Amino acid sequence: MNITSFKHACTLLKKLTGKDYSNLPVVVGIVEHLQEPIVSQYKIWVIAEAAREGKKLTRGYYPYFWLDRPGSGSGFSCCDCCCDYDHSYVGARLEFPDYDSAIYAGKKHTALYKSVMSINENEYLTPETK
Repeated sequence: MNITSFKHACTLLKKLTGKDYSNLPVVVGIVEHLQEPIVSQYKIWVIAEAAREGKKLTRGYYPYFWLDRPGSGSGFSCCDCCCDYDHSYVGARLEFPDYDSAIYAGKKHTALYKSVMSINENEYLTPETK
């Protein structure tokens, strides 16, 4: 299922589970520029859960978020395998039920993912360098 927004996800999950997901985390006690990424992460989790329709999947698909920033900071996931093991650094909370919904999420919700996974250089400029 293609979830168009955080609000859309909350509405769907309310119908499916009866639970209210619309309350955003209240982030206090940490520096201000790190509060937004925490809220964005919550929103991405809720969007993925709504796409799964609140179900636990036995196999899912993960969105690929294309960020417009060059360099190694643009790649956030690694998957490796060998004959006797495999591992991935992408959490199951971002698992989508099918390929199409994962691709849609990767294109539609890039701003949320960018908020979580990349640094806005303006956050770290000192008053002298602004």
